[in-house]
Amino acid sequence: MDDETKDSRRPEDDERPPIENSAGEPIETPEQWRDRAAPASPLHWKEDRSALEFARAWTEGDAASRLRALLQTHSELAGVHLDRAIAERKTRFDDIGGGPRNHDLLIPASLPGGAWSSASRPRSTRASTASSPTTARRLCAVIRARGRPSGSTA
Repeated sequence: MDDETKDSRRPEDDERPPIENSAGEPIETPEQWRDRAAPASPLHWKEDRSALEFARAWTEGDAASRLRALLQTHSELAGVHLDRAIAERKTRFDDIGGGPRNHDLLIPASLPGGAWSSASRPRSTRASTASSPTTARRLCAVIRARGRPSGSTA
């Protein structure tokens, strides 16, 4: 990275995980998010609607640092690192009909000694820039149920 690029980077850029679409193409702006990982309905891509505001929060805002700060309020998640973020990722959890689950943002993350994933989705017409305390409590419950990753010291 040259000096000019270093000088133009914002502090939150170092905290923001790389964002990509399901094909691995990088997403660095809301426009790239729209073009490379469009929401299910174009109705969601409007000013003050969840899809556009969510993309802005993750590409231009502090959503990553806010999510990390929220997660780290729980000792089970101390040292969490957001490895990357995949916009509009589809996953299947079971064989029940209805098709795959579409995540607005799937976030593979790691803890000292192991890895896990978080899925994030705005719940209103206005985007939330970080997950709720309820989400953090649920993640902690999952980690407790599975046990800490082997080799973890936290």
